[in-house]
Amino acid sequence: MDHDRFDQLIDLHGGDVKRWPDDERMAAEALLTMDSAARARLDQAQAFDALLTDAVSVPGAPLGLATRIQAAAREDVVLPGWMSGLRLLLGGGAASAVASAAGFFVMSAFLTATETGSLLDVANGSYMTSLMAL
Repeated sequence: MDHDRFDQLIDLHGGDVKRWPDDERMAAEALLTMDSAARARLDQAQAFDALLTDAVSVPGAPLGLATRIQAAAREDVVLPGWMSGLRLLLGGGAASAVASAAGFFVMSAFLTATETGSLLDVANGSYMTSLMAL
C-alpha cells in the first residue's frame, strides 16, 4: 500500500483501522509496522476523530428549560386591557383578513376610478366620487 491510498482510507473511514475494509486493513497494518510517517498520520487522524467526537457530544438542556423560558416570556409581556381584548377579538387570522379586505376595497375604488375617468377626483381628495362609481 502506498501513502496516497493510506491517506484516502483515513479520509474515507477515519483513524480507526478496525472500520476499514478487511483487505485494505491488512495492507494498512503492514504499512504501519514498517513506516513511521504512516503511524504519525494515523495518530493525527485519531486525534482529529477524538476532537470531532468531543465537539458532537454537547450536553442537553436541563429538563423543563423550554417551558420555564416560555413562562418567563409570557410574564414579561404585559399588555393594556384594551389591547388584550383586541387581540382576543381579532385573533391571528382575523387581522390579516381585515387588512386584505381593506386593501381589496381601496384597490377596487382606484381601478373603478380609472375606468370611469374620475381618477382626478381621487387625486384631488374627492374619494366619494370614486366610491359612488362602484
